[in-house]
Amino acid sequence: MHEFECEAELASERAARIVHGAVLPDLRAMPTRRSEIRVERRGNNIQILIKAEDVPALRASVTGTLRLLTVSERVLEVVRGSTEDGATGR
Repeated sequence: MHEFECEAELASERAARIVHGAVLPDLRAMPTRRSEIRVERRGNNIQILIKAEDVPALRASVTGTLRLLTVSERVLEVVRGSTEDGATGR
């Protein structure tokens, strides 16, 4: 069994809660026959643990999970920027 573990620190607990909530549905929908993905939030940190039967499955799960986290955090930053500028976000 191969493992990957990391922790992402976000700007605030609220940001971590939003990003965590945004990625969970997609992570649950990911095909994971050969891997297991666990993502938990603790304060303003998101902890990721991925276990896989083989290296290609681990790489695919890590790539997909990190991509989801990155996109969710960027969307949150854009939305935050829009509201700070007075835009409605429509």
